[in-house]
Amino acid sequence: MNTQALLVCTHQGEPLGYVPDLLLEHLRMLQGTAPIELTVEHINGPEAPVHLRLLVRLDGEAPVGYRPMSGSNWQTF
Repeated sequence: MNTQALLVCTHQGEPLGYVPDLLLEHLRMLQGTAPIELTVEHINGPEAPVHLRLLVRLDGEAPVGYRPMSGSNWQTF
């Protein structure tokens, strides 16, 4: 269980799911700079695994000099 988990909900408060752990650092960086918006782009059918049912687009502004997906979680071998 991740104590840093972030649940995404609709404007009406309905839960959609959790942000994947790999993307938490990126999303939290964007949250601190300007408003962000998440938009559901595609809904997969019930045959898809739970963690792959929604394709969500993230729109926001990153701080100057920020390099997305460059933290320790993204290091290559």
